[in-house]
Amino acid sequence: IGDSEANPDSMENHGSRPEVIAALARTTGFAVRKSFTLNLPMLYVALPQKQRDSVVAIVRAAVPLTAMAEIISSVHRHILIAAVLLALIGALFAWAASRMVSRPIETIAARALLVAGKPALPAHKNGGEVGQLADALDSMASRLTAQLAQITRQKNEQEAVLASMVEGVVALDAEEKIIQLNRAAAMLLNLDPQKAYGKWLSEIIRNSELLAFIARTFKTETITEGDLVLNGPGQQQRFVQVHGSALRATDGTRLGALIVLNDITRLKRLETIRRDFVANVSHELKTPLTSIKGFVETVLNDPDMPAPEARRMLTIVNEQSDRINAIIDDLLSLARLEQDSQQGEIVRESTALKVLAQRAIAACAALAAKKSMRLTLEAAQDFVATVNASLLEEALVNLIDNAVKYSEPGRAVAIAVGGDENENTIAVTDEGIGIPQQHLDRLCERFYRVDKARSRDSGGTGLGLSIVKHIMLVHGGCVSIVSAPGKGSTFTLHLPRRAAGSVS
Repeated sequence: IGDSEANPDSMENHGSRPEVIAALARTTGFAVRKSFTLNLPMLYVALPQKQRDSVVAIVRAAVPLTAMAEIISSVHRHILIAAVLLALIGALFAWAASRMVSRPIETIAARALLVAGKPALPAHKNGGEVGQLADALDSMASRLTAQLAQITRQKNEQEAVLASMVEGVVALDAEEKIIQLNRAAAMLLNLDPQKAYGKWLSEIIRNSELLAFIARTFKTETITEGDLVLNGPGQQQRFVQVHGSALRATDGTRLGALIVLNDITRLKRLETIRRDFVANVSHELKTPLTSIKGFVETVLNDPDMPAPEARRMLTIVNEQSDRINAIIDDLLSLARLEQDSQQGEIVRESTALKVLAQRAIAACAALAAKKSMRLTLEAAQDFVATVNASLLEEALVNLIDNAVKYSEPGRAVAIAVGGDENENTIAVTDEGIGIPQQHLDRLCERFYRVDKARSRDSGGTGLGLSIVKHIMLVHGGCVSIVSAPGKGSTFTLHLPRRAAGSVS
């Protein structure tokens, strides 16, 4: 009917156009194509015109796509400009953010290098600051690993030294809390090391003398010393020599106190034994000498004394002289045993223990016969040991002699020879008066007597068991004693299969 750009008469029928077909179907039609009339790409929109529910006409509008392209191109330009601006702003923010992240990383890297003891590293080829941090952390980790290994080694060495010390070591901080305690100190103080750390010493120690000594150590700058008595396991007394000094850091700052405990119980015991020995040997010699002097003076002061009385007194003098001689002989035997043992002059040879026991029994048979006592021997087999036969026989004779002396007439003394893969044994068992438990530990000391009056009446010197003990020591063995009052005693000689330092 009409067109705004061309004469409809010169135009072809538009009924086949897609947008027209869609409009005839009572919908809005769209199409994009090149216009044959204008020879331009166009956008077409066709709308149906209805009258009484029927399409009576179609209105079609068209716009060249060049205008759309210009609009789209303008939009693209605006989008591109906005994108570039946003990219620049994003890059600026990214740079600022990266600097915020990289500065702490650089600081961490520098401090890591300082810990590692190295100069600044060059920037990492691939990772920049992060790579440099990684290198610095690697260096620091290596340094720390080496230092930790050195600290651990030093700690282990220190603990090994402290654990191996026979002296007890207790380290206290400025508040008198335990910071170090070695095994020897724990044993002396009867403490559990794991439970003692970090506690005040006054919490776990009830010895007032030790606490007073520690308080005195904290108050003075000089070394303090003292002797204390501690109660060990089973209420056994331990004599302890204590040294205290200030515990200082490398810069001289006082950190606390160091207490060193030295167990001198054995020295005290040896001192007691020595003192008792001097007193006993003096007493043992003085008693017969006094008797001898008294009887001699009596005889000298009474020229008219009857011959029988004078003979009786001289007989007593002779007996007391023999007693002094026996004591001196036993002391010389002990001295000779100790000297020969130290010089390695004890000669040993392979000896049948059963034969040796038979000889000892024969030597004591006469004494046993006087008291109507039986001496029995039990030997399961022929045990052979490398020993000094004469010394071992002397030890066995001493034991059998004591068993006979301290048993009632008519009783029996049993000698048993035995052994296993580690040692040979010779046991002497009697049915005598027995020995109280408190005397067993000191029974082999020189001149130690359980019943002094009875011992002297029996003619003993008080050195027999001491000689037995030393004979076993030179053979690398020992003597064990089992006894109870009224039930008899068993003395056992233990001989190791391989005696150290044996000479054939």
